[in-house]
Amino acid sequence: DAKSTAMYTAAPGNLEFVQYDLSQPPNAPPVRRVRREGVIRCLHGSADGSSFAVGSGSAEGEAIVIYRPDGDSFKEVTRIEKLPMMLQKIRLSADGRAVYTQEAQSLRKWDISGLKAKEIKRPRGVDAVAVWDLSGDGRRLAILTGTGFTVWDITGPDPRPVGKLDGLNF
Repeated sequence: DAKSTAMYTAAPGNLEFVQYDLSQPPNAPPVRRVRREGVIRCLHGSADGSSFAVGSGSAEGEAIVIYRPDGDSFKEVTRIEKLPMMLQKIRLSADGRAVYTQEAQSLRKWDISGLKAKEIKRPRGVDAVAVWDLSGDGRRLAILTGTGFTVWDITGPDPRPVGKLDGLNF
């Protein structure tokens, strides 16, 4: 099955994203593709390839769309529209039930079933969030801080530091 060995691409200004089976020879046709209205700003697939979160913008505003593979295309399963700001980054939780987004300096967790957002409080001492990522289970947040990364547990009401990797030279 292609979902276990797939690559997902979205070129800036391109109105579609495609899935390739990397076990096929180079230049093989995509397994599936979908066209989008507006510009694809960010894209992330779940670890098991069962869901994809696409952040896009159009004249109507910013939106998050969740897709699932469906034959040679993708089926839209959830849409969150009229977001307050342009999306800069998107991450889908391992189970596909939550989406994490960055708009300007805000990090948000969106519950897909209820379509509600919860702002993730910026950890104390972190003025700006530019480089970040989530653990596979969505319980920890790593933020680039100075010359390293600080890892925070974000399961409670306030982020709690759980580790730090410092002294990196970029």
